[in-house]
Amino acid sequence: MAYVATKSGLIAQASRVILEVTERGLPDLLGVESFNQGGGVGAKVALDDVTLVGGANLAILARCSFCAIKLDKSLIDQINPCTPPPNGSSRSQTNLWS
Repeated sequence: MAYVATKSGLIAQASRVILEVTERGLPDLLGVESFNQGGGVGAKVALDDVTLVGGANLAILARCSFCAIKLDKSLIDQINPCTPPPNGSSRSQTNLWS
């Protein structure tokens, strides 16, 4: 990322850049460290279109420092007053269902 930021003339603005990556675009564990360091230039990384259905390795997701996680509309559409809370939680523990 440092090379691209320098060549494009955006190195001074790198801390204002947010790179969006989809679940399927997540790197292996070797690439996670680069994400967490903003590619060495201070850029932020957001996870986009999260569905949590096939694709995302939860172990890798847990190691990434995302500045934002954007849920896919198909996941949001599943939340409604009739949806039971997640297993092991009560309605008082889960704000989405209260």
